[in-house]
Order: sequence, then structure tokens, then C-alpha cells
Amino acid sequence: MNIDTCYKYFVFLNTECDRYLEDGEITDEEMHQLKIEFDKFIKEAYESDLPSELKNKIGKLSLKFEYKATREYGDMLGRWNFGAKKRRLRQENQVEELQYQIKGLPMFIKMNFEF
Repeated sequence: MNIDTCYKYFVFLNTECDRYLEDGEITDEEMHQLKIEFDKFIKEAYESDLPSELKNKIGKLSLKFEYKATREYGDMLGRWNFGAKKRRLRQENQVEELQYQIKGLPMFIKMNFEF
């Protein structure tokens, strides 16, 4: 991975976070896919020859999500399904937190590295 790829990936992650938040509903599958992509990026960044300063910033990023295949009883519970609503709010907060963490990184890369 080079600096240009890293920059583009941060822009991609930010766009994905925006898309999920604008949707108003983040599904478990979307969160799971985001977590897979995020973990893959972190692994590739550590194995690459990126500058250590950038690797340190990447190392501080986190996305806390554990995929659990669950049964939804939403049809039976209807609007009273508070567990699903609470989980979706938690997922939304996790995406907002990730977006907050990566928001300034594209600018940091532009200002400090040539690509």
C-alpha cells in the first residue's frame, strides 16, 4: 500500500460512513461489511511501507463491532422492538465515531506527504 492508496481509502471510508448515516438505518450486515473492510485496511497498512507517523495514526483508529447473527422478532413485536432500535442506535454511534476519527486524516496526508 502506498500513500495515494491510503488517502483514497480514507476518502472511501468517509463516504461510506456518510452514506450509512444518511440512510438513517444501519443494518448488521452493513456494519459487518464495514468492519471487514476496516480490518483489512488496518492489516494492509501495517504490512506496508507507509511512514511510521502515518502508521501510528492508523493504529489509533478503532471500530468496535462484533457480528452476532440474531433472530429478529420485529414482525411479532412491531414498533415495540426496543432491542433492535437500541442496537441500531449503537451502530449509528459507532459509525459516527469512526467518521470522526478519520475525518482529518486525508488532510493530514495531503499536508505531510507527497503522492
